[in-house]
Parts: sequence; structure tokens; C-alpha cells
Amino acid sequence: MSILSGYGKYKRYILSDNGYKLCSQWTSSNTVHFDDNKTAQTKLGAIDGITDSLTATSSNVALSAKAGKSLQDQVTTLNTGSLIYRGAIGEKADANTIVSTGTYELYNANSQSSINFAFKNSSVLEVIVGAAGYVIQRQTGIEQCWVRFRDSHKVWYDWYQIG
Repeated sequence: MSILSGYGKYKRYILSDNGYKLCSQWTSSNTVHFDDNKTAQTKLGAIDGITDSLTATSSNVALSAKAGKSLQDQVTTLNTGSLIYRGAIGEKADANTIVSTGTYELYNANSQSSINFAFKNSSVLEVIVGAAGYVIQRQTGIEQCWVRFRDSHKVWYDWYQIG
């Protein structure tokens, strides 16, 4: 070791059943094993990159912290009741009670966008808030259902039939 460099090189040894073995300061991703016996290289080496997109479908892309926060905010929006159900006459009620024929509106206070939908027969309609608006997630028992969207600029799109 040089006095001028201020740098020292040390070797560490670990006692094993077969005597002392040199302990490396670095660990290879091929030598770290998880509970399922896969190595870190196998699990993490397959990640192609990080994305902000919530619509990415590749299983080799990790979700960024920014996109994770956006997703969490959307879930919070759903859970905190910022979705307001307005029936045909404009009253407020729980969106889960929409089960009768008619025209209804769901309004998202955060994005200031709305969705109108009309259907025949009793049914269950699940509406999920997305970054670009609303997405019809599940429909049950709907004979005929029409949907239209209004964006934050208060522009309504044409009605279209689903289901």
C-alpha cells in the first residue's frame, strides 16, 4: 500500500466447512438466487427497459415510478368518490346503483370529463377512469348499450353501441 495514494487493498476471507474461502467484494447476478431458485440475472436481466405507459403490454418492461404514481392516483380517484353519478334528472347517487333502463352520466371531478351511457334491461356496468378518459371494463346482462364520451373541453363524441 502506498502512503501517497491513501488507497488500501484488502482481501476478506470467510470460514466455511472446507476452510477459509476468499470473499469477493462483488457479487455476480448469476450467483444470487431467489426463493424460486432463479438467479437475479434470469429475473432482472430480462427487463428491456422502463416505461411511463400504463397501456404497455410487454412483460419485459418495468413500470416507472411516475406511471406507478399515476396509476395509484387513478385508484385513489375511484376510491375517494370523485366519480359522481347523475341520473336522467341530474340527481346524485352511487354509481353502483345504476341498474335500470335510461340515460346516465358519470362525471370525473378530477379530469372534468364525463361519460354518458344508455341501456335497456337491468344490468351491471363497471366504468374505470383512465388517463385518456373512461373505459368500459365489464358489462353484464346488457341487451343494448350505447356510450358516448365528453372530454375536458366539454366536447361530446358520437354515441356508439357496445355489447
